[in-house]
Amino acid sequence: VSMGRGEKLLVVFWWCYFAVYICCVHVVFLADELSRFFFYLLPFHLFGMAMGLVMFAILFRDLYRRSFPDRLSKVLWAIVMVLCWPMIFVYLYRHGFRPR
Repeated sequence: VSMGRGEKLLVVFWWCYFAVYICCVHVVFLADELSRFFFYLLPFHLFGMAMGLVMFAILFRDLYRRSFPDRLSKVLWAIVMVLCWPMIFVYLYRHGFRPR
């Protein structure tokens, strides 16, 4: 059993949302208008944070349920995902979207 269709959709949606959000915030920073747009961006920021926490929970649940050749691999993946979160792309490519 791998991640469900809804879980995969949520993870992909979060990454797309994150990419668009980063671009919007970058434009606001370049325009030096953060103080003016802060309250407009805050709900989107909180929504993205909540979705990110759900995504991390889904990924760690998948990591916990997945069998690896040795226990050290699972612990190493958990440490890498916490310390260097962009490595989640690698985890999703190598393990996350594949059957367990």
